[in-house]
Amino acid sequence: MKRYYLILATVAVLLFAASTVFAAAPGWSSSSVTYHLNGHCCDVLAVPTAYKPNVRAAATTWTNQTRIDYSESSSSSNWVGWGDVTDWGAPSSAGAITMRYYNSSNYLVLANMIFNQNATWATDGNASALDVQSVAAHEFGHFGGLNDLTASGDLAATMYMYTYYGETHKRTLETRDTSLMNSLYP
Repeated sequence: MKRYYLILATVAVLLFAASTVFAAAPGWSSSSVTYHLNGHCCDVLAVPTAYKPNVRAAATTWTNQTRIDYSESSSSSNWVGWGDVTDWGAPSSAGAITMRYYNSSNYLVLANMIFNQNATWATDGNASALDVQSVAAHEFGHFGGLNDLTASGDLAATMYMYTYYGETHKRTLETRDTSLMNSLYP
């Protein structure tokens, strides 16, 4: 069984230890966060049309189960795209990466998500591919300010740091995921 890493790249105006030590870093100054699915920079491509419903469903999962409110907006500077993650400093084994940018007050001001265009993707639980919706749900956790969970007791959590081909259970959130996100947006 091949293991893929889900990478969070935290790029900060002000670097702080909490972003790598704790399960949640500071979030947005508001719980309403917009995104668009058209890649916005460099060599990042738009999310393939066949996968857009799955990416939207992942954002909706967080909106329906937590206090963060994701909505799609073509004018958003927060983008989701398809590209070569190694161009962004991630290993080729990364299924996707999310880059977060913070201001001097430690609030998120920008987030970008890139799916690895060189990975094999599916939407049907295919045992030979990564599941778009599961990976997107994990990455939208990063978008909101969560870090990877690494404890063995968190294996079922959406925010657990690894995913496997054919894994679809991370399309839904566990109590650990929702409580961490809600702690950022009381």
